[in-house]
Amino acid sequence: MSQQDEDDVIAQGESKCVAAQIDTSTEVNEESWDPLTCTETHNYICEVAAGTPVYIYVPPLEQYCPDGWDLDQDFCYLVSSNEMTWSSAESFCQTAGGHLASINSWIEQDTVHNHLGDTSWIGLNDRRVDGVFEWSDGNAVVIQNWNMGDPSGGDENCVEMKIEEGFWNDMTCSEAQPFVCKRGYSTTPLGPVTTTTPAPDSGSCGEGWEEDSTSGICYMFVNELLAQADARLRCQEMPYSEGQSVPDLTSLSNEDEQLFVEGMVARARVQDHGVYIGLRNDDTSLYWTDGEPVAILNYADGEPNGFSSDSCTEMLNDGKYEWNDCDCKLRLPFVCEKKGLDYKSPTPPPILLECPAGWKFFNEFCYYISSSSELKNWSDARGSCADMYGSSLTSIMSEDENKFILDSIQDDYKNTWIGLIALDNGSYTSWVDGNLITYTNWYPGEPNNQFGLEDCVGMMYSYAGAGQGQWDDMPCDNIERYVCKTQFKTCPEGWSLHDNKCYYISTISETWDIALDKCREVEGDATLLSWHSQQEVDYVQGLINDSIDLTWLGLRLEEGEAWKWTDGSADDFVNWRPGQPDHNDTELCALTDSNPESSNYGYIDNYPCNGSHHFACEYFPNPTVGCDPGWEFYGGYCYYDSQHKEEFSTLKYDEASAKCQEFGGHLTSILSADENNFLYSHLDVNYYYYHHIGLKVTAPDGKLTWSDGSPVLYTSFSSVISAPTPSSNFYLAQVNGLLWTQYNYLAVNYYFCKKSATITSLVPPSSGRIS
Repeated sequence: MSQQDEDDVIAQGESKCVAAQIDTSTEVNEESWDPLTCTETHNYICEVAAGTPVYIYVPPLEQYCPDGWDLDQDFCYLVSSNEMTWSSAESFCQTAGGHLASINSWIEQDTVHNHLGDTSWIGLNDRRVDGVFEWSDGNAVVIQNWNMGDPSGGDENCVEMKIEEGFWNDMTCSEAQPFVCKRGYSTTPLGPVTTTTPAPDSGSCGEGWEEDSTSGICYMFVNELLAQADARLRCQEMPYSEGQSVPDLTSLSNEDEQLFVEGMVARARVQDHGVYIGLRNDDTSLYWTDGEPVAILNYADGEPNGFSSDSCTEMLNDGKYEWNDCDCKLRLPFVCEKKGLDYKSPTPPPILLECPAGWKFFNEFCYYISSSSELKNWSDARGSCADMYGSSLTSIMSEDENKFILDSIQDDYKNTWIGLIALDNGSYTSWVDGNLITYTNWYPGEPNNQFGLEDCVGMMYSYAGAGQGQWDDMPCDNIERYVCKTQFKTCPEGWSLHDNKCYYISTISETWDIALDKCREVEGDATLLSWHSQQEVDYVQGLINDSIDLTWLGLRLEEGEAWKWTDGSADDFVNWRPGQPDHNDTELCALTDSNPESSNYGYIDNYPCNGSHHFACEYFPNPTVGCDPGWEFYGGYCYYDSQHKEEFSTLKYDEASAKCQEFGGHLTSILSADENNFLYSHLDVNYYYYHHIGLKVTAPDGKLTWSDGSPVLYTSFSSVISAPTPSSNFYLAQVNGLLWTQYNYLAVNYYFCKKSATITSLVPPSSGRIS
């Protein structure tokens, strides 16, 4: 310390502490002593006489846990009452900086148990290797506290701590229950832990997924070795956004999907393992876990082998990528799948009608082309159309329709009437069937109304080809061929068709008069419902939601008159509640009791018309669709059940198929659960008989096809117990008709045929009144 430093300290009258400073910038590391304020902090050097015992004091470290966590025995614990699956709970703990709790001593066992509010997940699991339990935080298993009889194995690969005595129990990882997280403490204060939420998906699939651009389906290969149940749970817990489906193990419904997943597995270069896909073949049925139809069976030779324990399916990683049934406890990698935002859903084939004999079908309409011997003037042609199924002289709404009509009249050299006639002012604004004119194909210079006599329009046929298919206005008295057009009418959306009658049950309540108007708003010819048999009553009551008590019908008592239906139909069936009708001065409208628990269920009662109730509407589409005698209409198709219609016999698949083709149909396809239920309703479950259906396996790719060419949009298989072959067909068993059973070369008792419905005219309901 320099003399100047000493003088300054004395002059200031302050106490100073001296620090030694070494200047390392010089070659000799010059040292100086400097007077400093004693409150400054610096390193220090202690001195003690040699041989004197030294005791060093170490201040205790502060231990902090995040808000909501408890510090105990040098660890932080969070006991959550939120119920999650094991893997979701583990993910939650990880985002909070820890894992599901490991138990590494009997003291810690007591610590965790004392914190529990309910049975809860802990971190022990054998998800990787069956029977080899490990902690999710990587700690070694040094103590075990199993409940008696546990671990029980099977699909129970995760462990809970019981609230009662703290014993451990293995459980299926998909159970949702509380859990305990564990993490290390901090030496500095912590605020609340924020758990991160996965970023929303970008694009159609999201990060980490591969999209098959042809279908819009997203796939992810997961190289974790898990049992099938845990692999599926891992898929289901992956994030997905609105517009996407919940992820699941992959389903492979066609060759394109199979090839796409094959490519993923090949690129993953997984050695010595097959890969889980979502096909299950358990004791009762064969199905994809995500509900997709089973449309291909790509089993390896000799598979499935029928072992009762092999109810899951792996894609073999052998270059062929065929399927093998396997034990669900195998630990395998797996492929997840979800429908992306660009997913293109398969659609059922359009319902194709069979037009009446002598008519042609085109674009949902039926056309009648008169022959060269059926020549009429324009007015008589229009009347002839009206007499046939209520049709009209044809409108032509597009170039394609114009070409179809031209092609249909090529068998004769005559012009043909169509449904256009001039207004009084000579203009053409609409077709006679009510359609506005949106397409024209006039011959140049037409219409010209030559001599003021040409008000009707025909399609030209020219020997030389000029003007062929173009339109010309002609005198309405000309004798020409003509084309009629009609469209079959099905029920409006939301209505049900039964026995050529459409039914609608309201979801709102109205007075009787407003209910009648509401029916007519949907369809001009609709009205409140009349019924005419107990079978019809049963059908209508089956349509009505159990929560609806009273439903207006179309029955009313007009002043000075008798009770009558609004549609004018006959009094052939009126099931009044005993003692009804009464109070005919105030209760002038009728309804039915729709409460199945009521003693008046299905009966008619009269009520004041200003009451507000649900209501039932009816509508007769005319022309409508119909079926040949002995066939039953359902959903736009006609069905034939050979049981009770033919002598008991046994037929092989090809023989039954030939029978259906003789009838103009095919062995039935089944495209929905509703259609499956409809067919099942025809089976006599008291007898063990079978019905052929039209599904079979094609060679050599294992593809399933319907005999009528419909796509495979729905399946309902019982378990497949043997390897399918090109001769494998399927049938409905009467004792278990909702599930389809496989057979090879088997002769079966009965069969279902299916064909398109035909257009028929309805006989209008007869008039009559109910007294």
